[in-house]
Amino acid sequence: MMERAALMVRARGEEPGFGPNAIAWDLILLFPVGVTWAEPFPTPTWWSGPVVEVLGPVETLLMEAR
Repeated sequence: MMERAALMVRARGEEPGFGPNAIAWDLILLFPVGVTWAEPFPTPTWWSGPVVEVLGPVETLLMEAR
């Protein structure tokens, strides 16, 4: 899971601030409708955190997806 998360961070042009044994918590991840959860962990279309700081953007994204 953390290896996939590191790839997602690098795709944003940033370096991850965590190692391979880190624990992911307090995050929101959004996935496309119908995504299959299997190995490897699916790549979300959007993710960020901590939850309390990103509720506004998440609400906007979910409303736009309706």
